[in-house]
Amino acid sequence: MIFSIFKSENFVYNFFMKKFYFLCCFLFIVVFVGCEFYGGGSKVQIGDIVLSDGRVVPVEHYSFWKRIYEPVGVVVGVSGNNAMMMGLYKSSNSMSWAPRDTFGYNTKFVEIQASRFGSVESGYYFSGDLIGRDNWLDVCNSDSEGVLEPKNYPAFYFAYNYGSDFYYLNSEFNNGWYLPSVSELYAVFENKEVLQKSLNAVGGFDFGNNWYWSSSQASSANEGVYGVSFIKGEVNNNYKYCPAGYVIVFHDLNLHEV
Repeated sequence: MIFSIFKSENFVYNFFMKKFYFLCCFLFIVVFVGCEFYGGGSKVQIGDIVLSDGRVVPVEHYSFWKRIYEPVGVVVGVSGNNAMMMGLYKSSNSMSWAPRDTFGYNTKFVEIQASRFGSVESGYYFSGDLIGRDNWLDVCNSDSEGVLEPKNYPAFYFAYNYGSDFYYLNSEFNNGWYLPSVSELYAVFENKEVLQKSLNAVGGFDFGNNWYWSSSQASSANEGVYGVSFIKGEVNNNYKYCPAGYVIVFHDLNLHEV
């Protein structure tokens, strides 16, 4: 009888100790992963996954966090406590930057003008417009009436509506998506393999053999905008009316504590 009671109590003790052990392990993982890899720009790297609460985690830890938060982007650049991420979805169809016979097609937007140097073989570098976050605002300031019609600026409008179209309505990522500059877009191509691995892990898009619009006006012609081919990384001066360009979008990140 005494042995039976002792055996029963020992079973209960072992049962709760195992539960306590697993709880401690779970809390350790949450605290360690959350603190070690979120915030503090030096710990965030290109290819890390951005989650819906703003947390940034390495792609190899994503399988744990996906049970709790949805992915919203992949880190494409880091500078101190600031970073940029790329959205998980590209435009489903190719589109023009600005159709023929529109103000946007016939105008050289000086404020977003860039110059390109280099080649496919040597690589490219750029001057002028290097950051795309304010380029849509500059276009709006120059064409206050034309920008009211989405058909006049299809590529920009895909970026502008990205947050609401992809259901980020109740998060900090509802607004603020933008069409990257040619410098930012080319940096994506340079890190294409790392970024594609991360996109695959979260069910994002495939770069494919497409070329993508930047938001940078070419310095050489009113009708030209730079795009980047993701076959070999060629940076082209394309006619704005060309309907063959796809769009990817960027969003700024402030690497604050969650």
